[in-house]
Amino acid sequence: RKIQSCGISPLVYAHVDGRERVSWRRGTENTGMKNYLGNRRGDPRLRPCESWTEVFSGDAFYYTCIDSKPMLAPLRERFRQGENLVWNVTFQQELYKTEWWLEVMPQKATKAHAALQLKELLQCGRMISFGDAINDLPLFRVSDQCYAVGNAVDPLKECASAVIGANTED
Repeated sequence: RKIQSCGISPLVYAHVDGRERVSWRRGTENTGMKNYLGNRRGDPRLRPCESWTEVFSGDAFYYTCIDSKPMLAPLRERFRQGENLVWNVTFQQELYKTEWWLEVMPQKATKAHAALQLKELLQCGRMISFGDAINDLPLFRVSDQCYAVGNAVDPLKECASAVIGANTED
């Protein structure tokens, strides 16, 4: 409810009735949300809702807020105040659009944590990763080698073993 109290309409990823769903309040879509949803047409997880109660039903595990930086910055600050032990919060400009994203998920819900679990499960000796955005930094820190694409954000390039061609270069 912290998100909603800031006047932000999130996309809520949750398990609802045994299925993964992506819910949002119908009629609150801004340009960024419309772009996001438009790129996922036909995704059976999409669930536009008529009420906030319906949006927040189920067992939520990830929230995505897409808006302008000034609109999302106060919400980011609210999550910074004492809850970092519970939540992993990523705040970044979308690489290919003008919108900003605030992603909120449980602390261990990261690419790094998942990759380390897979490495152990599959008994891999080395882990090599590729990325383009801020949310890839934790993954890069636990990888044996890591490669940033040419159009990646600068902090990721600085952490990378090397920079390869842009992801638009196939």
